[in-house]
Amino acid sequence: MKRFMTMLCCVVAAAAIALAAASASAETWETCDDITVNITSPANNYVVVPTELVEIQATKTDNDRGSVSGVTADSAVAITWSGPNVEQGSVGDTLDWQAPTSTGDKTLTATADDTGTTHTPGGDDTAKTAQVVLRVATVQLESVTFGGTKKRTLWKKDANQWNGATENYTTRYGQPCANKCWVRAPAFKDPICYPKDSSGAECTASIELSITPALTRAVTVDVLGVWGEAEDFVEINLTLNGASATSGAMWKAYPFEDTIASGTWDIDWYIQAGPDTEYKTGTSQHDYFLTWDDCLIPAEATAKRMKWATTTCDDDTDLTTIATNIANAINTQTLYGGDNPVNRWEVLDGVKKHDCANSSHMAREVLKLLGVPVADHSVFVAYPSTDPVVGKPYRSVCNAPEANLWWSKDNGASWHVQETGFRIKHGGYWKYLTIFDRLGPLQAGATDTEKHGSYLIMDAIRNGAGAGNYLQKINKVGNNIPLP
Repeated sequence: MKRFMTMLCCVVAAAAIALAAASASAETWETCDDITVNITSPANNYVVVPTELVEIQATKTDNDRGSVSGVTADSAVAITWSGPNVEQGSVGDTLDWQAPTSTGDKTLTATADDTGTTHTPGGDDTAKTAQVVLRVATVQLESVTFGGTKKRTLWKKDANQWNGATENYTTRYGQPCANKCWVRAPAFKDPICYPKDSSGAECTASIELSITPALTRAVTVDVLGVWGEAEDFVEINLTLNGASATSGAMWKAYPFEDTIASGTWDIDWYIQAGPDTEYKTGTSQHDYFLTWDDCLIPAEATAKRMKWATTTCDDDTDLTTIATNIANAINTQTLYGGDNPVNRWEVLDGVKKHDCANSSHMAREVLKLLGVPVADHSVFVAYPSTDPVVGKPYRSVCNAPEANLWWSKDNGASWHVQETGFRIKHGGYWKYLTIFDRLGPLQAGATDTEKHGSYLIMDAIRNGAGAGNYLQKINKVGNNIPLP
């Protein structure tokens, strides 16, 4: 019996030890009801533009501690997101949120909860929330201002938007075309003018933006201009704050075309509000005129005249071609006659008629508008049947006031056999051209074999007869005379 009792006591003791051991190995949890959640980025009142993609990050804690493992229950807490443009059931420490198209303040909520977790006693902490307010603002292009070291002033009739249809060629207008050459509302657009190939600091642009609703917190973005597929104006930083912002001067990234040109330039203006977001603020349209070089008569450069000149020579890259196209345009677009206007532009308005001298002077005016090196006076081109009698000057009946034209008269020939022309500098030579069909422009390689004889060129005398009167013989084929 004693032996039996001893064995029973041993069994009971062993069971107690085993129970105690089992009891010691079971996980128990210390509960504190202390879940926390915080949105770490972006900051409150962060500014975004419509459709911008923003990464929102949150962290959470839960200090419930396991009796065996010693770990906290953070992993058992889930963060659920809610708010405008948030897909239902979005869960995780990070939310990729795309801003809606509607503007204003948008509140996003992160909720941390341990409901349904497996730890004991399990899921009894109170859910906690955190919020962030993001301001969705529309940024819109309002105006574009052009500048740079090569920008050339054009002139117009009044302060209104330029309208060439209401102007004439004759008048030398005194209102400069605006540097702020494009405005969204009320709509305003003035033309711009640069020499061909302008780029970098020679051609700059700055833009003005409106911000709706106004910002109470500054945000820095990149701003750039795009023409076609290329970044045409180098991006710079811009701080958006309040209801508007104006950029600094952006340099033109690539040169204009290498030709005289007349055209329309559409520029898309973007801001980069985030690493993956380009936001188009608007498109500006510009009528632009590209000259050969700096305008040589800036006070005469009305927008209407410059458009005529650059359109006449659009895409021209060769000085002789430029001069020829101008000569042909004057020939075909004006009326021949002896009105002898002092203002040669009257002819394009149909007010006066031109003779050869005035037509040549007008060609020089157009070339100077375009910055083409040209003689500052007219020249005389003769096509005689015999050599003229040198030393017997004949004063033209159609000479112009600022340049008395003298030449030696062909024996027995009518005055119309002689023709006033003009000359340009090209390739180290003077190139001589005339306006009317009697001689036609003196082009190297001409095919009119009937007129391949010797031409006689005599410089015009600027201040009366006498000094500097001379003749030179040239051939129509290869009509080059070295520069003096």
